[in-house]
Amino acid sequence: MHKIERLLQTLAPEGVEFKTLEEVFEIKNGYTPSKNNPEFWKNGTIPWFRMEDIRENGRILKDSIQFYQCFLLGEWCKKNTNVSGFASVDMTAFKKYKFPIPPLEIQQEIVKILDAFTELNTELNTELNTELKARKKQYQYYQNMLLDFNDINSNHKDAKIKSYPKRLKTLLQTLAPKGVEFKKVGELFKRNKGINITAAQMKELHSEIGKVRIFAGGATKADINYKDISKKDIINCESVIIKSRGNIGFEYYNQPFSHKNEIWSYSSKTNQMLVKFLYYYLSNNQDYFQKLAQSSSVKLPQLSVSDTDEYEVPIPPLEIQQEIVKILDQFSILTTDLLAGIPAEIKARKKQYEYYREKLLTFKPLTPHKEVKK
Repeated sequence: MHKIERLLQTLAPEGVEFKTLEEVFEIKNGYTPSKNNPEFWKNGTIPWFRMEDIRENGRILKDSIQFYQCFLLGEWCKKNTNVSGFASVDMTAFKKYKFPIPPLEIQQEIVKILDAFTELNTELNTELNTELKARKKQYQYYQNMLLDFNDINSNHKDAKIKSYPKRLKTLLQTLAPKGVEFKKVGELFKRNKGINITAAQMKELHSEIGKVRIFAGGATKADINYKDISKKDIINCESVIIKSRGNIGFEYYNQPFSHKNEIWSYSSKTNQMLVKFLYYYLSNNQDYFQKLAQSSSVKLPQLSVSDTDEYEVPIPPLEIQQEIVKILDQFSILTTDLLAGIPAEIKARKKQYEYYREKLLTFKPLTPHKEVKK
C-alpha cells in the first residue's frame, strides 16, 4: 500500500479523473441467433456465449485494472437492479456509471498487487478444501476399519494385523479372540412407529421453544410443544431414526421426539448393543441401503421395514462397542468442526480480499475547478 500511496502523491496529488462508461467504452446489447435455424449453430467461427458460460469462469481483461473494476461495477448493478418482471439494470443509468482513471503506472501496480492477492487466495482455498477432503477420507477409512467384523470372524488373527488403536486392539484380542456374533436388528431393538402428520401441520406447529422434535424425510424436522402431541406418541429414549425414502439416511437422537409414519426408528430392548453403535454401523453401510431402496419397484427409492429388521449386525462385547463409539465420536466432532471451520475461513479470506480490492480501487476525484492536463 505504501508504494501506491507514494505513486498517488507523485502522479495524482490532486486526485484522478473519473469518466462514464459510455465515454470510454462502446456498449452493445447481445443477440441470440434463432436455434430453429441449424445453419447459425453448425461449424461457426464467431464466439457466442451465455451469461452462465462466463460467470465466475473467465478473465478476458487479463492484466487490466478494468477486470477488477468490473467487480465494483457488479456490486453497483446488484444495488440498481429493476426486479419488476425480468431482473434488469437501467441502461441509461448504467452508461452514466463513473469509474476512476488513474495514471497507467498506478494501474499497473494495483493490478500487480491484486493479481498476487488473487493467486494467494486461490491457493489457500485449494489447500483448505484439500485438507477437508483428506480428513473426511481419513474418517471414512477409520470408520470402515473399526466397524468391519467380517474379517475378524473369518480370520481370528485379523485383530493383530489391522492397525487398530492400541486399547481397542487389546480389547479385541482379550474379549473377542474368536470373533463376534451377528444378530438381526429386529432381535436386538424395538421398532417404533411414527405418527400421522403432514408437512403443512409440522410447519404450523413448529415453535422455537418446542421440546419435542418431529422428523420427516431428509433434513425436514419441526420442534413442537408437548400440548400438541399425544403423550403415547412421544419417544423418550435414545434411538436411531431410519430415513427410509428418497435419500436413505440414519440419525441418532437422544431427546424427546417422534416422526412421520412413513419412517421408523429403533430403540434398545436388550443390553447387548449400544444404540449409538447401531447408528454408526448402519450409517457406515448407507450405500448398501441406498442401492437396496433403489431396487424396489416404486419410483421413489424406498426401504421396507424388513430391510432393516432382518439386517444382521455384529455384537462385539459392550466394552469394545464403547471404545469404538468413543473413537468415532471424536472423529465426528473433528470432521464437523472442519466442515464448519474451513468454509468460515474461506469466507473470511474472501471478505478480506474484497476489502483490499475496494480500498485499492477507491480514488479521490479531481476537484471541479482543476483542469485535467492532456
